[in-house]
Amino acid sequence: HAACVANLNKRLVAGVGDRALVWVQGSARLAIDSVPEPDLALLRSHSYRRGAPRPDDVLLVVEVAESSLRYNQTVKLPLYAGAGVPDVRISVDDVFA
Repeated sequence: HAACVANLNKRLVAGVGDRALVWVQGSARLAIDSVPEPDLALLRSHSYRRGAPRPDDVLLVVEVAESSLRYNQTVKLPLYAGAGVPDVRISVDDVFA
């Protein structure tokens, strides 16, 4: 899992440069009672020192699903969709599903 996250992080950083912030296993406040920690997220380029990113800051969420594919599909995808995250991907073995 950690190696897959690291490999995807490297690819995302190379792809977006300084146009967005790659957030690795950091929390994002989606609702008052919902602060998930996606494996990777692309965020609008801000510092976030004063608080966790909010839904309108999140451009993309990536969940790595080596053993959690069903959980990510049935629990996390609806959570992100309900918060208005525009793009959510599930990665299996460094490949987006």
